[in-house]
Amino acid sequence: RLTTHPTNIIPRDVIAFLFTILHILFRFYFIKFFIDNIEYIIIDGDSTDGTMGIVGEYSGRIAHVVSEKDNGIYEAMNKGIKLATGDYVGILNSDDFFSSDDVVSKMVAFLNENRCDAVYGDVHYVACENVAKMTRYYSSRQFRRWMMRFGFMPAHPSFYVRSDLFKKLGYYSTDYKIAADFELILRYIFVNSIDARYLPLDFVTMR
Repeated sequence: RLTTHPTNIIPRDVIAFLFTILHILFRFYFIKFFIDNIEYIIIDGDSTDGTMGIVGEYSGRIAHVVSEKDNGIYEAMNKGIKLATGDYVGILNSDDFFSSDDVVSKMVAFLNENRCDAVYGDVHYVACENVAKMTRYYSSRQFRRWMMRFGFMPAHPSFYVRSDLFKKLGYYSTDYKIAADFELILRYIFVNSIDARYLPLDFVTMR
């Protein structure tokens, strides 16, 4: 499922560096591009808005597609993570998209050079009716591990972590409806002190 053909986006020296991106999508047309050596996984909540018809048009580039009822977004995330075969997993939620075409290649180069457990960066929010209008910039630059005691965390949509850590440290807790992303990062960074490093880059645009 993972091609090893070089592309003009990912440098040749990191082609063998397997990378996984998990997409949790309900509107697949927000994906702007496909990249070789990336494993695309789509988890859909049994939607009826035509999503799966759009997904079917790209079936040749998608490793796994699951469309079924679930008990919330965190169960959906866990489903996708358990299907992933790459070295790192990240999550791109519905309506979100990468802020620039070189986000993934810069992330891969950073991980390939540093060999850390996880990477995180910045995200920004835009108006629903106008994606060119930024309403908030969320920078993770000042984040330090101790800050999690006070509820501060790196931007979750920018958090890409080694896939083997999920088996070691656990998945997203389905006991939480809206805070499982904070709890997982707390468990990984604060409690278990994984080697998570900041990449000064705007990763994701969020509506």
